[in-house]
Formats: sequence, C-alpha cells, structure tokens
Amino acid sequence: FTGMRFTSTKFQYTSKSMSDGGWEIAIRPGDVPEVQDMQLNISADGYATLYITSTNRQAISYYGKIQGF
Repeated sequence: FTGMRFTSTKFQYTSKSMSDGGWEIAIRPGDVPEVQDMQLNISADGYATLYITSTNRQAISYYGKIQGF
C-alpha cells in the first residue's frame, strides 16, 4: 500500500463554490501531525482530485469520479 491511511476526528475545513459549478474544499486535520492539509477539488460533472501535503513525505494526489450509491 503506497497511499496514505489515517483517521481524523478533529479538523477544520472551508468550502468554496466555483464559478464553473464545482467546489474547492480545504481540510486541515488537527490530530494527524504528518498531514499538513488536504485540498479537494470537485468539478461540476463529479470528477475530483484530492491533494495531500505531508510533513514527512512528498505530496500525493488522487483522482477519480464521485458517484452516488
């Protein structure tokens, strides 16, 4: 497993609606020292990119599509 796995219950976030119908969400976990922040960009058609900035490794990103159940 080369990704990141963690759980945070103490975090702050901000969300901003973009002019193209997408969303930009910034998340700062307060109880996971190795994760500085996360940026989730969601397009109007459901595609998303998650960027994670870490203190002890290179930044990592994930790309996919958000779908309902």
